[in-house]
Amino acid sequence: MFEFNHIYFLYLLPLPILVWFLVPAKHLRKSALKVPFFEDLVIGGGVKSQKRVNIHKRSVIEWITLSICWVSVLLALAKPQVVGTPEKTVKHARNLLLAVDLSGSMATTDWKIENELYSRWSGVNKVLHQFIEKRRGDRVGVIFFGSQAYVQVPFTTDLDAVNSWIDQVDVGMAGGKTAMGNAIGMGIKLFKEDSSSIKTMILLTDGVDSGSEINPLQAARLAKEDSIVIHTVGVGKKGSGVYDLDEKSLKSISKASNGEYFKATSQEDLIKIYDTLDKMEPIEFEDKGYTPITPLYYYPLCIGLSFLLLLNLILAVVKKLKQRP
Repeated sequence: MFEFNHIYFLYLLPLPILVWFLVPAKHLRKSALKVPFFEDLVIGGGVKSQKRVNIHKRSVIEWITLSICWVSVLLALAKPQVVGTPEKTVKHARNLLLAVDLSGSMATTDWKIENELYSRWSGVNKVLHQFIEKRRGDRVGVIFFGSQAYVQVPFTTDLDAVNSWIDQVDVGMAGGKTAMGNAIGMGIKLFKEDSSSIKTMILLTDGVDSGSEINPLQAARLAKEDSIVIHTVGVGKKGSGVYDLDEKSLKSISKASNGEYFKATSQEDLIKIYDTLDKMEPIEFEDKGYTPITPLYYYPLCIGLSFLLLLNLILAVVKKLKQRP
């Protein structure tokens, strides 16, 4: 929507006309030499004497140009602008941590996508990108774990960078085991290093805890003490190669931290799970909206300056032509 922010400046448009009528032109007196043969000089020069002062009058072009400049200055002072649709600003109050299993069993090809079989990691990776894109406003971090847990991406609002770093990993890079307890412990440490009012962890695995230095259930109870909510996602289905998913432990972990457990046997299941998590952990917006404003004051200023430069150019050319013999 177009509007003037300081429209009262436009009330000054008739000011030059008022000055013209209310303030008379100033008469300048100059010294003159009186001669007794003035009339002879006038007749000899072929000119006609005048009794009044000769006042220089501006040309029509000058009046038009000066009027345009005056209007342009007032339009610029009135601050014309285009006001966009108000947008709600996003609160960056939540830290969302993704702890994803990269153990060897994630290479099992039992995920059917468009009638083609993919590995569990390939299916999870595709949906993971879509889920991250929806989290605009959250600070997202990523932990990958196998025999050990490591931080792939610390908390950041640069979700494009998060997706880029996720693409640089593959199954087995963290070892062949499934150290869920270490992953939760690493997550607790990461949350402590960053102040946040809302802390959410999503733990995704297809196996049973093995090789952890800390018991996963004990780690989940420690997480609850730090107000960390852990949602667990179990991946894989029976009768499809490697299947040792410990659903009982995953349910206990989520329950101990006031979270939820979800079972994903296909990509469609995982999409539904992430949609559910979106509703459970919605993006928070500020009540006060942000209104985008595009200033336009420089347009009238440029127009007025262009006319003024053009007038000076014309006057200079005319004066030059008059001086030619």
